[in-house]
Amino acid sequence: MKKTLAFLTILTLSSSLAYADGVYNPIQVDKTRLQAAPKTLPGNLPEITEVEDLPEFNMPKSTSNIYYNTDSTSANQTAKIQDALLKIDSVQVDAKNELNLYESKLVDVKNRENLVKQEKNELLKEIRSVRKKMNALDSAKQKIVTNMNLQQTGQKTTPVHFNWFK
Repeated sequence: MKKTLAFLTILTLSSSLAYADGVYNPIQVDKTRLQAAPKTLPGNLPEITEVEDLPEFNMPKSTSNIYYNTDSTSANQTAKIQDALLKIDSVQVDAKNELNLYESKLVDVKNRENLVKQEKNELLKEIRSVRKKMNALDSAKQKIVTNMNLQQTGQKTTPVHFNWFK
């Protein structure tokens, strides 16, 4: 609602200013000479009797690059502007192609990263299962050694069943 109201206000003001050109006549001002003061002044004000010309104003010359040349024709300016726009479009297309190339490389790297992560996880699972087997074999070996030592000393041993397929 606020945007619509603001838009309508701006539209109304701009249209009223556009139609005001014909209604109000511009005032012509001679800026080269000041008007003389009246002969009779109220109060104790001093009289101005001299009329001086305004000093001449010269635009300082710039030594930097000139971006706008008033001497060239409008067709020449239009051609230059169109040429500049074509160059910008060309550079923009090149930048877009480069962006697409880097984005595709990024996707490729991410895919390879995911494959490496999956391979790493599978290898970690295999390592864990081999370690479990090694620990089971070590515990079975220790139980056998313990039973053998007990039998050699002549102590009665209770039979222990091993699960070799853990």
